[in-house]
Amino acid sequence: MFSLLARKPEVPTGPAVALIYAEGVITDGEGSQGLFGGSSGVASEPMRRAFRMAARDESIKAIVIRIDSPGGSALASEVMWQAVRHVALKKPVIISVGSMAASGGYYLASAGDTIFADPVGIVGSIGVVGGKFVLKDLYGKLGLNTETFSKGRNAGLFSSDAPFSDKQKEMVQRWMTET
Repeated sequence: MFSLLARKPEVPTGPAVALIYAEGVITDGEGSQGLFGGSSGVASEPMRRAFRMAARDESIKAIVIRIDSPGGSALASEVMWQAVRHVALKKPVIISVGSMAASGGYYLASAGDTIFADPVGIVGSIGVVGGKFVLKDLYGKLGLNTETFSKGRNAGLFSSDAPFSDKQKEMVQRWMTET
């Protein structure tokens, strides 16, 4: 029995389909480990490597990407979208949506040739949103005092002590529109 368990599995030699999972929040770069080990989401660099490997492997005839993601980084989503479109020039790319393909997950899904989605899944995006919560009054009611020290006109741009100035609102709106 132990000799059977210790035996290495045979490597398949025939045609294959690659199955690549995109589960969790989309992040830039290599990503990070989750609290209990394993991946903490969908990191753009490991995904790009997986797409490249599947594209180069001649035994792989199609790629299935299983998406279950609420989205995340717009830049990472774009990087992965480009990588999928590059692969789709060589092989069919099928998207399988689980419970969610929202925001960047939705964008990634749009890179495939065919999409299959769970009828009760959340599929869609509202675009790029941004803002901040101003909590100074709440802190005061709780008896907490905060002080902000900054140098530079926009150093406190995302500080929770004060709302955006008109100029800062314009900046944030421009960033969101460009994204």
